[in-house]
Amino acid sequence: MKKIGIIIQARMGSSRLPGKVLKQVSGKSLLEYLFDRLAQAKKCKTIILATTINPEDDKLCDKAEAYGIPVYRGSEDDVLDRYYQAAKQYNLDPVIRITADCPLILPELIDMACVAFYNENIPDYLGFKLPYPEGLADIAVFPFSALEKAWNEAEKMSEREHVTKFLINRPDRFRLVRLDVNSVINEFRYTIDEDLDYEVVKQIIEDFHPANDFNLKDLEEYSLNHPEVVNRNKHIMRNEGYYISLQKDGKLGSRT
Repeated sequence: MKKIGIIIQARMGSSRLPGKVLKQVSGKSLLEYLFDRLAQAKKCKTIILATTINPEDDKLCDKAEAYGIPVYRGSEDDVLDRYYQAAKQYNLDPVIRITADCPLILPELIDMACVAFYNENIPDYLGFKLPYPEGLADIAVFPFSALEKAWNEAEKMSEREHVTKFLINRPDRFRLVRLDVNSVINEFRYTIDEDLDYEVVKQIIEDFHPANDFNLKDLEEYSLNHPEVVNRNKHIMRNEGYYISLQKDGKLGSRT
């Protein structure tokens, strides 16, 4: 039977900040903080970790298994294939995409996206409209059928490395729905791509510790009261990884 499920993409080999998902804060890895936050979502209780076959990612599998989270291991660069194979193996439909560099992801927005997905009569893609607080609302929901079309047809490196770009880049073919966050902290970053990002997220976690159930309202209040924290990484480019992928387009070749 098909079921809605979250797939987390994670790997140790980040080019900008290697090993970032296992960086420690108050005795726990960022990946474990993410697991804890995803478990708070009420509309989806199935969570899968999709990582690579590289030996260095064995550590991620160990963390997932300790939490009782199933694992799929596949291609490092073809993340679209990794998602497709994971969704197929675990019979997920629709799929919720989450990246492991967002340990402060908001469970309330996952629930909002799940409800909206069905209320909108199953769009091909549902996410949040930019700008939104990066790292808090990096959530996409899509049916397996749309994922399968992308998997079959995507040839550009940027559309294989970034799971939803094939859909987003073709609004003439796919029905796209975007939700508003409408937050006073839309301009800030709560994701982890660089050392400064880690410093910001680390400080936030430590200041809330031991609680890990803070919501959007809590983070809005915190950010407005602690500009010295959230302004540290404000200058870092949003979605830089995607623009790096665009430079590789044409190198992957077609799939047969």
